[in-house]
Amino acid sequence: MTAKRRDDVSMDERLQDPGFTPSARDAAALLKRVGSDDPNAKVALRALVKIEGPIMRAVADEYAARKHAKARRAILGLAGERFTRGEADAARALVLAALADADPGTRKLAAKTSVASGDGALVLAAEARAASDADVRGALAEAFGMRGDPRARDFDDESTSGPRASRARLVAARATLREEASTIREDVALASLGSGSAGAHVVFRCRGGLEQILIDELSPTVPGAMVFREGRVDAFTTAPLGKLGRARVALDVGLVVIGQRRGEEDDASLVARLLAGERASHIMTTLTRGPVRVRVAWSDGQKRRKETWRIAELLGDSADGIVADSRDAPWEAIAAVDEEGVRLELYPRLEDTRFAYRVADVPAASHPTIAAALARVGGARRDDVVWDPFVGSGLELCERARLGPYARLIGTDIDDRALDRARENVESAGALRCGLMLADAARAEVGPISLVLTNPPMGRRVSRGIDLGAMLFDVVAHAAKNLVQGGRIVILSPTPSATARAAKKAGLTSTLATRVDLGGFVAELQRWESLGDEANRQRGGARNPADSRNPADSRNPADPRNQADSRNPKSRNPTERGNEAPRTSRSPRGPAPRGKR
Repeated sequence: MTAKRRDDVSMDERLQDPGFTPSARDAAALLKRVGSDDPNAKVALRALVKIEGPIMRAVADEYAARKHAKARRAILGLAGERFTRGEADAARALVLAALADADPGTRKLAAKTSVASGDGALVLAAEARAASDADVRGALAEAFGMRGDPRARDFDDESTSGPRASRARLVAARATLREEASTIREDVALASLGSGSAGAHVVFRCRGGLEQILIDELSPTVPGAMVFREGRVDAFTTAPLGKLGRARVALDVGLVVIGQRRGEEDDASLVARLLAGERASHIMTTLTRGPVRVRVAWSDGQKRRKETWRIAELLGDSADGIVADSRDAPWEAIAAVDEEGVRLELYPRLEDTRFAYRVADVPAASHPTIAAALARVGGARRDDVVWDPFVGSGLELCERARLGPYARLIGTDIDDRALDRARENVESAGALRCGLMLADAARAEVGPISLVLTNPPMGRRVSRGIDLGAMLFDVVAHAAKNLVQGGRIVILSPTPSATARAAKKAGLTSTLATRVDLGGFVAELQRWESLGDEANRQRGGARNPADSRNPADSRNPADPRNQADSRNPKSRNPTERGNEAPRTSRSPRGPAPRGKR
């Protein structure tokens, strides 16, 4: 049985075929169905949008032939799609004609299409029509307003009503406020923002699983901090935001406002009332230079657009001057609501200079707050020789260098580009005595080491066909052989059972094992130590690098004479190529942090 030719297949049959690809010659037949009672009307409209060839002549003819305004509006909607498909002149002519249509709804659509097209001549024509046409004037106010265009004020005479018009006015008002800069006062002490001598109630966000590490970091300046829930640490303090924002393990810092629900109050009304209330208003106005604009988000991660718009409208009706705005707002309010009330976390947008040394990057590099956490878990000893087997962009070494004194830093990777990026960051951080080598992590000749500090490849960072667990087992086993007595291995392990087996087999003792949420998957932060002479001898462990009796050994990266200068890409160790192995042990890591947080 032979297949039907195209001309023998009806348009209705073709519209039912998921693989139907319409061409310009199908336009006339498809247009007959648009805006009609045909059951395939919507399918025909979608098919017309797909056509790449010229169809505007057929569209204009069909528009002129239709008597019903609803049908004309449906066909007019196609004109907006053709401005970027080589038919701008024909599309412009149709929209100009529609601006004079007898139907008010068609004229409104033409005015909105003019603004959406970005065509200067059309916009001017619509603005001229608006002088004598209230329908076009209202449509322009709404169209400009929804884009945050200040021209919305020129056409808004309050003659239009409804939710879309109300939102358009709100968006236009936001655009006006954005013309004035808003910044955070980072030097203001929080004593006046608290309810007592303890100071203000603040919250630090961090990766889930790093809460205790963050608390330890905060303890000298913010004593008494405690875990509120996963990824949140609460405290009371009078310190200014600028000082609090220096915590390297924290993602950001905010202030907490808690409110109770009143009767049957809905979530939007509850959040809006609290944002406009004395406490939240006082916090944001005190700490903001310029207009107070706040982006509203929800702790469950849902968009909840209807409620968010409702909050914006309620704030717009209040007299406190706080405006809900999602674009580059200096504040973010995260609302956690339940049956009893709401916990509002108000996060200011601080200038983040903590990791300014990060001048170079590799795809999927470590997030610097995680690198800072690993460095703190490893600790700082003056005689430390530190090795990162998967150095990537070098953040772990940079953070360790910032933490305290050390004898030597060593980084290995199987990617020359990663080593170049690491070299740039190490130099920018001012970290001295750092050697970077091209080497496989499981076979690198690094000599005696006292601290292994690494965030190995995970997920898509691992080359296909590689058994990640087996690879990391080998790396930990190799590191343990080079570990001196009292040495530590700190690893963020995506295969915790494999790395634990290797460490235990080498006689190491576990001193930390905590799961860390990496935003999509979980790894385990492990700390292993070499304790006792007997365990060290059983492993064939190395001596403390500070006591090394063979400084001329070219395989010992602890010797400065055998190191590539981190500031000179050309001064590679001549033995590095001998350590090169198949590129399986590393793929680059983590997104770069934003300049703001």
